[in-house]
Amino acid sequence: DWSLHRSGAISMDNVDNVSVVQNVLTRLDGNAISVNRYARNVVISRNEIVWNGDNAVSMWGDTAGIEFPGEDGDDDDGTSMGFDGTTGTQPRGVVFSQNLVHEVGIFEKQSSMWFQAKSCSNVVEKNIFFNG
Repeated sequence: DWSLHRSGAISMDNVDNVSVVQNVLTRLDGNAISVNRYARNVVISRNEIVWNGDNAVSMWGDTAGIEFPGEDGDDDDGTSMGFDGTTGTQPRGVVFSQNLVHEVGIFEKQSSMWFQAKSCSNVVEKNIFFNG
């Protein structure tokens, strides 16, 4: 089966006004950029992501309803699911523009340039993607 880990070489969780611009992210084993839960005014632009093991960029928010315990079974890691997205704990309005992404999914075959779940109003434009 397949799962997504909320981590990356650049990992964002509960952020506002973040720019990731003009970087080369290469030969990473997992996700290159991971944006989780509340995220506003995030711009990912003019980067090259190459020879990446998993997704180039992943967006993963939460919705209200069911809470899950942490990995040790005792601590709550804050992950939740359900039908209620009114809490605003989702990446919204992220701009992913003018990036060069190639040779992704070296280790994870169900990977992509852009993955989003429980995320909305994002802009994906003017990117070049191949060999993924």
